[in-house]
Amino acid sequence: MGQSHCCAYLDQKVSASSQSVEGQFLGRKAVLLGLKIHLARLGEAVARGFRLSKEPVISKQQDRQGDFYYRVYDPYHRSHHTFRAENEVRIWLEERHYR
Repeated sequence: MGQSHCCAYLDQKVSASSQSVEGQFLGRKAVLLGLKIHLARLGEAVARGFRLSKEPVISKQQDRQGDFYYRVYDPYHRSHHTFRAENEVRIWLEERHYR
C-alpha cells in the first residue's frame, strides 16, 4: 500500500510538471504568434506606403442646399481644394500637371 501511495504522488508530480511545460510552450507559442501578426501588419503598412499614389483623389459631394461641388486631395502637396464646377477641376489638373 505504501508503494501505491508513492506512485500516485509521483504521477501527480509528473502530471503537474507536464502541465507546467505545456503551459510554458503554449505561452511562448502565443507570444510568437502575436509577434508574427504584428510583423505582418507592419509589413503591410510599409508596402501600402510604397504603393500610395501621388495622383489626386477627387470626390463629388453635395452641400446642405443640394448643390454639388468637387473636393480634391493632392497627396503630393498634401493639400485639399474645393471646386464648384467640373471644368474648374480640369483646369486645376492641367495646371498641376505642368508645374
